[in-house]
Amino acid sequence: MNKNYGLLGFCAGMVLLLGLLWLHTGSLAPPAGADSIWFNAGLFTLLLGRFVTEYRFTKPNDVFLNCVAVFVGISSLTSPPHREWWEALRWGSFFLGAVAVGLSWDLGIEARREESRIRSLIYQIAVALGKADVIFSLVFILAIISYFDVDDFQTKVFAIAWGFILLAANLQLPTLASIIRKSRNYPDRKVLGVTHSFLAPSIVFCTRIGDTRTRLHQLVGFTQSGANPCHCMGIVIGGKVFCVGDPHCSRAHQEQRRGGSARRELADGHRERRRETIRSTTHRRR
Repeated sequence: MNKNYGLLGFCAGMVLLLGLLWLHTGSLAPPAGADSIWFNAGLFTLLLGRFVTEYRFTKPNDVFLNCVAVFVGISSLTSPPHREWWEALRWGSFFLGAVAVGLSWDLGIEARREESRIRSLIYQIAVALGKADVIFSLVFILAIISYFDVDDFQTKVFAIAWGFILLAANLQLPTLASIIRKSRNYPDRKVLGVTHSFLAPSIVFCTRIGDTRTRLHQLVGFTQSGANPCHCMGIVIGGKVFCVGDPHCSRAHQEQRRGGSARRELADGHRERRRETIRSTTHRRR
């Protein structure tokens, strides 16, 4: 997911959250009071973290910020229901944030070259538990249990909205849309064959598919799949041989040819000087 799609997802989610606020309080203003934690440290922070700060991947710094938001949000509660659960989540986020700070510390180049299994294990656990999908979902579920009637229609709507946010974030809808769009961009594309070996950086051997025929000097394109664009073009120089027109390879071959001609000119210069030396020596002897 790129940044633009993440911002679009955040805006769409905010429209959904404003609808939930109107359903719950009759106003579009952010809620206040004990039950507001479902918004302040629940769905809003989940939406912000998943689509804005963690739209690519979760870093230890992101885990630290998420844990600070949870710790501050729970600390503002006064005598909440299921107090022991809230305290466990509060101090659990505190220690998880401390671990994230330790993981963010730069140990230097020499330490990064050596793989530490313990550090890698702690890193995976901290990122898995501290990412926005998990830690803010825990706050939201606990807020639903503590401050809402589970059998109420409004609670069911809140749960559906929470599931829709997680579904939209993890299904990678922009990626699916791009795949569908790519397949529509090339409706008349014909696959001629599959590459199986290379003779040189610019000589490619291919296996034809079915009864496809190619013409000599026909222009063809190379791609990883039928839905992707062709980033490299080539010319047919035989029945199963294609010459790839890669500009980087062409420049390399040109430089190689230039270097070869320069070496030949240098060798010819040495031969001429050697001949002149032999002639001068012969004249002296005479």
